[in-house]
Amino acid sequence: MKKLYFLKIIIFIVVILFSSKTNSQSAGDIAFIALNADGNDDFAFVALADIPANTTIWFTDNEWDGDSFNDTGEGEVSWSHTSILPAGSIVVIAGNAGGTASLESGSGSVSGSGINIGVSNETLYALLSEPIATTMATPGFLAGISNDDAGSGGILTGTGLTSGTNFIDFVNDSDGFKYTGSRTSQTTFAGYLPLIMDVNNWQIEGADGTLILPISTTSFTTLSAGILSLGNATVSCTTIAGVGLNDDTYSVSIPFTIILNGKTFVLSTTGNVGTISGDSPSSSASGTIVISNIPEGTSFTFTADDTADGGPNTVTKAITSPVCFPLVINETLFDPPTDNVLGDANGDGTRSSSADEFIEFINTSNVNLDLSGYSISDASELRHVFPTGTIIPAGGTIVVFGGGTPTGIPGLVQIATNTGELNLNNGGDSIILKNQNDDVVINFNSGDTLLNFGSDQSGARNPDITGDFVLHNAIAGNPVAFSPGRLNADNVPIMKTWSGTTNNDWATATNWISDSTPSTSDNVVIPSGLTNYPTAAAAVTVNSATIASGASLIAQDNFTGNVIYKRNVTFVSGLLKGWYLMASPVSGQAYNDTYVSGNDIASNNTNRGLATYTTSADSWSYLQAAGSGTFTNGQGYSIKRGTTTGDVSFTGTLNTNNAGVDVALTTTGNRFNLLGNPYTAYLNSATFLNNEASISETKTLWVWNQTLSTNGAYEVKSVGDAMMIAPGQGFFVKANVAGGTFNFSEANQSHNADTFQKTAEKPEIKLWITDGEIKNYNRVKYLENATTGFDVGYEGEMFNTANTFAIYSQLVSNDQGNKYQLQSLPNSDYENMVVPIGMIANAGKEITISAEITNLPSGIKVFLENRANNTFTELNASSSFKTTLSENINGTGRFYLHTKASVLSVDDMSMDGISIYKTTNSNLRIAGLSQGKSTVKLFNMLGKQVLTNSFTSN
Repeated sequence: MKKLYFLKIIIFIVVILFSSKTNSQSAGDIAFIALNADGNDDFAFVALADIPANTTIWFTDNEWDGDSFNDTGEGEVSWSHTSILPAGSIVVIAGNAGGTASLESGSGSVSGSGINIGVSNETLYALLSEPIATTMATPGFLAGISNDDAGSGGILTGTGLTSGTNFIDFVNDSDGFKYTGSRTSQTTFAGYLPLIMDVNNWQIEGADGTLILPISTTSFTTLSAGILSLGNATVSCTTIAGVGLNDDTYSVSIPFTIILNGKTFVLSTTGNVGTISGDSPSSSASGTIVISNIPEGTSFTFTADDTADGGPNTVTKAITSPVCFPLVINETLFDPPTDNVLGDANGDGTRSSSADEFIEFINTSNVNLDLSGYSISDASELRHVFPTGTIIPAGGTIVVFGGGTPTGIPGLVQIATNTGELNLNNGGDSIILKNQNDDVVINFNSGDTLLNFGSDQSGARNPDITGDFVLHNAIAGNPVAFSPGRLNADNVPIMKTWSGTTNNDWATATNWISDSTPSTSDNVVIPSGLTNYPTAAAAVTVNSATIASGASLIAQDNFTGNVIYKRNVTFVSGLLKGWYLMASPVSGQAYNDTYVSGNDIASNNTNRGLATYTTSADSWSYLQAAGSGTFTNGQGYSIKRGTTTGDVSFTGTLNTNNAGVDVALTTTGNRFNLLGNPYTAYLNSATFLNNEASISETKTLWVWNQTLSTNGAYEVKSVGDAMMIAPGQGFFVKANVAGGTFNFSEANQSHNADTFQKTAEKPEIKLWITDGEIKNYNRVKYLENATTGFDVGYEGEMFNTANTFAIYSQLVSNDQGNKYQLQSLPNSDYENMVVPIGMIANAGKEITISAEITNLPSGIKVFLENRANNTFTELNASSSFKTTLSENINGTGRFYLHTKASVLSVDDMSMDGISIYKTTNSNLRIAGLSQGKSTVKLFNMLGKQVLTNSFTSN
C-alpha cells in the first residue's frame, strides 16, 4: 500500500510540475506573422521562445470585454504539441470558417470549429486558457493581431498585452497581412518582436487577402557570435546646391550590430566615395556608421572588414544615392467628398469626382525649383506635364487639380493636361513624378501608407512635409476634409496669394486670401484674371513674389525679394510668325543654354531663338550654343518658343529706382532702337512718347503683329493710339539724329487689362431671339482653319433637353439634321455661305431676332432670309427682325443667315441654303425650299429617273 501510495504521490508531483511549466509562458513568447481574412482564413505564428511540451494555445476572434469573452458564438481553435517547439519555429493554421480548423504547416495538432476572420474591425487573440463567457482570472494572453481595432475601447484591458509591443494593430480594414521583415539579423529571438510589431515590415493586401499566400515557413534564426551585421541603409539629402540639383550631396546612415565587443573593423568604400564617420564599431555593440558628401547618383560598395583583428568575416553593402529631390507630396485627394459643397476642393462651385482630385507639392529647398517639362503619371498612364515656366519658389507650393476652374486656392495652381483629370484610384494608386529625362524622382504609392485614400477626404502629412500620411480630419489642429495650398496642421496658406478683394493696396489685409499681409519670409503669388492688382506704397520685404502672365505689381518704394514674372506666348508655326518682341520686367535675369531649354526657346543648329537687335547694322544677333548674357533693363529682345505655347519666365529683382530706367539711343545706321517695358506693370504709350518727344524722330513706336501680311508685320502706334505697353513687351522707336536717352518713368506705371500681343477678336455673329421676357442665342464664328462641315471641337450642339424657346443653326454642308448653338465657318468666301437657322417657339409669341456683329470684313452685311414670305432683313445695331408666330415652330427651313456685300434679291437666292438628307432609311427630307410650288425628281446611279413629285412648299 505504501508503495502504491508513493507512486501516486510521484505522479501527482509530476503533474503539478508539468502544469506549472506549461503556464510559465508570457506575452511575447509567440507573435502572429500572418493573417488572411479571405479563402481559408489562414493565420500563422512564430515561437520567440521554446514552447514546452504538451502546451495548448487557444486562438479566438471572440470579443474580449476586460475579464471575459462576451460573444462565445464566434470562432475558436486550439493548437497543442506533445514535445518542445523550438524558438524560431513557424506554425500555419487554416481557420476554415464553417468547417474544421486544420494545420497547414509546422508541428502540432489543431482542433476546433474554425474561425471566420472578418475583413474589418477584427481581432485575433492567442492565449493559454480556453475562452469562456465568465470571468477568467488568469487567461494567459500571449499575442494579438487586429486589422482595425486600434488597441482601444477596452479590448486590451485585462489582457496584459500592449499595442506596438506584443499586440499589432494595422488600423486599415485590409484583407491580408504578412510579415516580410528579417528572420536572420537578430542575436536573440526576442529581438525579432520589435521588427514584427513594425507595420512597415509587413505586406498588406487591401482587397484580396489570398495575395499573401503562400505564407513563408522559413524559420527565424539568430546570429552567431562574432558576426558583424549591417542594417538597411537610409539615404538623406544634406545640401541643395542649385536649381539644376546636379551638385547635391548625400549622407548614408548604416545601422550595424556587433555581437562581440572589443573587435576592430576596417571601414572602406570603393572609389574613395564620401567621408566615413559615426560610432566606432570597436566601442559598442550597435550604432550607426555615416558616410557623407556622396555625389548625386553615385553607386558604391561599403565594406566592414574585421579579419585584421582575427575576426571571421567581411561584410559589404551595395548603395546607390538617388536623385535628392526637394519636392515633397504633402497632401493628395483621391476621393472628393460626395457632398456638393463639402466636396468642392478646387473652389469653382461644382463638386466633381475627377476635377476636385488634387496633388499638393511643396519645395522644401532654399532655392527656386524649375519643374518645366516634368510629368506626373499614375500606375496606368501620363496625367500631367508641367508647362515651361513652372517655377516653384523656395518653400513654395503648387497644387495640380484634375480639372475645373480652381478659385481661391493659395499658391500656384495648375490643371492636369491629360484629358483634364488625374484619375486617382480610390482603392489605391501611384503618383510618379519624372524629370525631363524621364527619370523617376518621386514614386509615391498610397498602399505604402497603410491608409485608406478612398475615405471622402485627403491623405495629408502630419506634421507637414516630414510626417506620415493620415486622414485629414484626424489632424487635431485642422480636422477638415482637405486643405489644398494650405498647411495641414492649421489651414494657414503656404504662400500668400493676392485676391484684390477690397482695392489695390498691398497693405490691406482683406486683399489677401489669408486675410493677412505678407511677412518677410513669405512667398507671394499674384494670379491673373483679377479686377484689382497690388500697389505697394511703402517698402516691402518678402522671400519671393510670383506674378502670373497678365497680372501686374507696382512698387512705389523699395521691394526686396526674388520676383518671378511669367509672360505667356503662343507657339505659331512659321518662319516669322512665332517671334515676339519681349523684355525682362525684372533686373538680373541671365540667359544661357539652361534658360533656353527651361523656357522651350527654339534652337536651330547653333542658333537659339533669342536675339538682340543691332541698330547700326539693321540686323539680328542670335544667342549661340553655350553663349550667355544678362537681360539689360529697358532693352528689347526677339524671342521664339520652340514647339509649344507656354510661359517665358524672368526671375530677378524689381526696378524701383526713383529716377526710372534710362536707355541711351543709338543714332547710327537706321536709328531704330529695340526697347522694352522694364516694369511689372503697364506703361501708357502716349505718356511715354510725349515724355520723350525731344529725342523721338517720329513720336511713334512699332510693335510686331503676327496677324498682319503673310508672316506678320510691324504695326505703327501713334500717340493717339495710347496703347498700354504690357510687362515683358518689346517695341521699336526711332531716334532723331541728335539722339539722347529714353527714360522709363516709374510714375507712368499703371494696372491695366492685359494687351500683350493681343489681336482683334475673331469675326463672329451672335443671333439673339427674344420674346420680351425670355431670350436665347446662337453663335456663328469665322475661323482661319474651319470648314463648312463638321469640325471636331469647333461646333457645339444644343444640350439634349426639351427646349421650348431656342434658336440654333444647322451645318452649311453635309448636315445631318443636328441643332448647333455654335457653328464655325471659314473666314473667307463670306458671300457664298448660307447658314440654315432653326427655331423653337410657341404660337402667339412676338419674337425678335437681332444680331451682335464683331469684326466682319469691311463691306460685309448680315441678312436674315424669311422664306415663309420671301423677304430679307438686314441685321445690324439699329435693325432687327420681328414677327408674331401664328403657329408653333420647331425646325429649320424658314430662316437663313446670309453675309453679303450688296442688298439681296430673292430671285437670285432660290436655291441657296437647301439641305437634303435622309431622316430614316425610307424618308428623304428637303429643307429650305422657297414658298410655292416645287418639283423634285430622283435619279439612280445610271441616270434613270425613279421618282418625280410636285408639291407646295410652305
